Amino acid sequence: GEEKMVGIDVLHKFLFPLPPSIFVNVMSFVSFGSLANAGFAEVRGKHLKYSKFFNISQNNPTPMKQIQIPSKVGMLVLYTPAFLFGAASFFIFPDEGLRFFLLR
Repeated sequence: GEEKMVGIDVLHKFLFPLPPSIFVNVMSFVSFGSLANAGFAEVRGKHLKYSKFFNISQNNPTPMKQIQIPSKVGMLVLYTPAFLFGAASFFIFPDEGLRFFLLR
């Protein structure tokens, strides 16, 4: 009994509490549903057209001149700000508890 309660208490320190908003709950289920649908479509063989930095369109027989960005440059430009803000958060909020400690 007591050991189980301690385990649950420790588990709650790692997990985020359930969102109080019905809107957030509904959006979580909508996101999960659309992600599951995309996954099942991939399994069935209906693959998504994918390009991170270039518009791929087979419907347009005469492609317009577009700027192509190398993948490494595009990823560096897109992900560097998120990395910098994440690293800065450790210095801006130095004593934010167990979740921040686990990330360090």
